[in-house]
Order: sequence, then structure tokens, then C-alpha cells
Amino acid sequence: MPSLLLLVSLLAQPVDSSSLTPLELELVSSHHASGAEEERATHKLYLVANGTRMTTLRSGREVAVSGADGVQYRNVGLNLQGRASQTGERFRIHLKFERSALGDPDAAGNPTFLTFSSQSEIWASDGETIDVAAGPDPGTGARWSLRVTVRVLER
Repeated sequence: MPSLLLLVSLLAQPVDSSSLTPLELELVSSHHASGAEEERATHKLYLVANGTRMTTLRSGREVAVSGADGVQYRNVGLNLQGRASQTGERFRIHLKFERSALGDPDAAGNPTFLTFSSQSEIWASDGETIDVAAGPDPGTGARWSLRVTVRVLER
């Protein structure tokens, strides 16, 4: 029991605000289908390095999908989660990214969904841009990519 009390006591300790660093992550996701113009989306996620919470951004819509059990809904859009810590002048960033879109219906008229997701840990300095993930969609051959730029904000 004493070790449990010690753990609760340590978790309850206030965070020294001088060790907190506000960050802006600019995420650029790209989708390029053969013969089509590249689609780009830019999103910003604001984090506090050495903070205690995960930052989350969700944006999109729900699409109705009919099935044997009736209508169900599927989220389509953007899901971002991030957390950061600082060591010296560098930032260790844990990032979960998912971008999904409604695709063309299949032969039976059912909706299809395009999804690109990445769960990454990157190290970056202020102003640095990192290519986080890239690759082809196995179903369509279209190329997806994700690039992140890290910026320190004024306190």
C-alpha cells in the first residue's frame, strides 16, 4: 500500500510551468492518384511539450452504411493525436494521424473508404520539417504522404 500512496503522491505533483514549451505542429497530408491533381490538406495541432495530456483533433462527418443489421455509421475525415516532450533543444513527438475519405462505390453500390494512417515517434528541432510517412494505396496505387513541421511558440 505505501508504494501506491507514493505513486499517487508523485502523480499529484504540480508541473513546473517553466519546463512547458508550447508547440505548433503543421501537418501536410497529400494524396496523389495517377493522372489526377494532387490533393493536399494542411492541419495544425497545438501541443505543450512536457505537458501531462494528449492533444486530440477530430474533424469530419459520419457516413451511413447499410448492412444486415440495419444502418451503421462510419466516421470519415481527420483524426489527430499528439504528445511531446523536450530534451535540450529537441522535441520527441508521439503522433497518431488518420485521414479517411469516401471512395467510389463498389460493383454492388456499397460505399468504399480510402484511409491513410500513421502512428509515429519523431525527433525534431524548432523549424524542422520531417517526412513522417509515405507510400502507395494497395487498392488504387495512389500515393499518400505526411509531412510535419515543428515550431516553438512564444510563451
